[in-house]
Amino acid sequence: MTDDSVPLHGVRYPKMKEALIKIRDRVRRPDRQQYTFTEISEYLEKVTHATVSRQLISKWFSPDEDRLPTDRQIPHIAAFFGVTKDFFYDEEVYRAMMKQIDHVLALRNVTSKLGDEDAQVLLRSLDDEFTPEQAKQLLDAVARIKTDSDAEDENIPSAAGSTNIPLPSFRAPGRES
Repeated sequence: MTDDSVPLHGVRYPKMKEALIKIRDRVRRPDRQQYTFTEISEYLEKVTHATVSRQLISKWFSPDEDRLPTDRQIPHIAAFFGVTKDFFYDEEVYRAMMKQIDHVLALRNVTSKLGDEDAQVLLRSLDDEFTPEQAKQLLDAVARIKTDSDAEDENIPSAAGSTNIPLPSFRAPGRES
């Protein structure tokens, strides 16, 4: 294995370390756990056909280490986390994508508190410019509606629990011959 990482002190990569740390912290596996250095290493070895040690990757994501991935590795790391390589090079792209990621995470947190049907209604009601605050307001509105609906349901006697409610008479339709 060759250690072809770039030192952090280069002017060219002033925010890359921050971007690496934040993207790993925010973008997670479906079980909401952070991706392990082994998972990242296995992915990079698969797509680059080169050995990339877990220890080297841990240095890339550590705030206390001066190691960074090479320009050849950055597009693959970006693909792994679902961002463009410009996320690591361009401050404006970084800020815009972090804002989008934070909005998606806020929406995921809100929808995780809903049932599937309510979550789908919420997602359909949002447009591309939703904010976490709007999602929270919608969640609060859904909760109020459910609470009001449950309170109304409690005031309606159920047929099974009440014998005092007269049932309409029912006669099966007769056949006319």
